[in-house]
Amino acid sequence: MSNDINYSLKFRSGEREVLKQIKDYLTEKKRRWNSRGSQTTEALLKKTGLKHPAEVVTWGFEFEKIQEQDDGTYSIKASSWANENSSNPWISGEEGELRFLLEKFPGLEIAGEFGDEYGKGLVSGYELIYQEEDESDHEWGQNGDASYNKATTDLLLKLFRWNLSFPKGLRVKDLKVSLEQGADPNAWMDEQPLFEYVRLAVSNSDQERVKVLDLLFAHRMRLERLEDFASFMLAVPGLPDNARRFAQDNQLIRATDGETRLEVFRFLLQKQAINRMSENFLEAVGPPAECDKEIVAMAITRWGQTIAYANKALRADKKLVLLAISGPGGCGHNLKFASTELKDDLEVALEAVRKDGAALEHVSRRLRNDRRVVSAAVKSSGWALEFASKQLRADREIVLSAVKICGSVLQFASPDLRSSPDIVKAAIKAPGNGAREALQYAAPKLQKDPELKKMVQQNEG
Repeated sequence: MSNDINYSLKFRSGEREVLKQIKDYLTEKKRRWNSRGSQTTEALLKKTGLKHPAEVVTWGFEFEKIQEQDDGTYSIKASSWANENSSNPWISGEEGELRFLLEKFPGLEIAGEFGDEYGKGLVSGYELIYQEEDESDHEWGQNGDASYNKATTDLLLKLFRWNLSFPKGLRVKDLKVSLEQGADPNAWMDEQPLFEYVRLAVSNSDQERVKVLDLLFAHRMRLERLEDFASFMLAVPGLPDNARRFAQDNQLIRATDGETRLEVFRFLLQKQAINRMSENFLEAVGPPAECDKEIVAMAITRWGQTIAYANKALRADKKLVLLAISGPGGCGHNLKFASTELKDDLEVALEAVRKDGAALEHVSRRLRNDRRVVSAAVKSSGWALEFASKQLRADREIVLSAVKICGSVLQFASPDLRSSPDIVKAAIKAPGNGAREALQYAAPKLQKDPELKKMVQQNEG
């Protein structure tokens, strides 16, 4: 049984570069999937070290241009089609591509519309919500309490729809009217407090955000969970009255409001209460955070790219840089935020390229000519060959290692090696890439070689 679904999506982020990375990532994933030849999904997973088919299999997305929104964020529209049944990859749902996309790019928001043979509806994150569902399909209240009055129900649904459609921002007067009509500021829907919906719908303006939160507190909103208070602190600047009372209750008051705010976040990090974190976390906490080694270390453990916002001295700290590269939230490409000295450190460079071979791009020029580093890089990712020195792109052993993983990287080999039949044969046989694409990077005389042409046909077959 099939279920053909058409998707019209909108990706939103606070940074244009994140959306560009997403577009490049999905486009490249589709290209590599289409050119995999006879390689199975299981073999591709084993080669890449990934764990789930949705991380390598894709139906593909068509993108429009990145647009800046009125609230200062950026969005990009994307469309896709999928035939989602038990034997095909999914775009939505727990096992779908969107879920893994949200995990790979923290802070990304996804919404839109879909339509299939059963009806149409809205996309929220990686979930599908059919428009035909009635209000009874939502769980009202933290314990499934369905006793909310009409004003509360209407407000929750408005917030829910506002978040899906990415509006300019929640207007203070709209919220005020709802609260004055008796809406409960402590309401819950779908296991989330009303505060979380407000946090997403409110304008990015600090002034408007504070007004909305003050209004909720004036109507006796409670922050009953520590993670809710953490979201509140990230949503507002300075040290509002609620934060001051929290600091007093937990003996976190310091000489200045800035120092107190820092101690509040230290406390929240230690309690692992911050669920949503992006690379600009330190910027959201405030200027003192970028110099605080303990705060930076705890943040990097959750999201390695946080090191981009640490001060110069901490970006030269070897332990912190290694944590950003190979820690729980690490990534080899975080080497690009390290100091010049650490980019030239052999241990750091090896750790980065073993984590992700393409991180060779951020290694010092000297180490891109170091055989140990480049060899480790191309074994991790054939694409690392692009960033190797000219001398090592002419090294037969290194080029052979690279093209055996990804035939297309033959384009980065020296002219002499692109004229080598053995090297070209290895590129054609490489798994996960189109043999014909590999052959097009060989020397002109080899592109006409009957034996190599036959290999291409056999590989594609």
